[in-house]
Amino acid sequence: MYNVTEFKICDRVEKMRLNSIKEISEEASDIRQDNEDLAMLKIIYEHLQLSDHDRAVVDDYIFCLKSRAQRMEQHIYYAGMMDSVNL
Repeated sequence: MYNVTEFKICDRVEKMRLNSIKEISEEASDIRQDNEDLAMLKIIYEHLQLSDHDRAVVDDYIFCLKSRAQRMEQHIYYAGMMDSVNL
């Protein structure tokens, strides 16, 4: 069972992770470029003439990619933290 201290540590680590993501998104030129490309592609996608079924398939595919990337990002971040602690 988790105690209050463990929850506070988890909350602090999660805040650090999210802050790292924000900093990288703002500072890394390749990530900034990807973000700009995604914004442009989103506008193009919204104007495509797709049936409701086709749009749902594409939306599900995009959601799955994003969800997987977010889970991988979390696992990689926490694995990196554990590696640092174990040094």
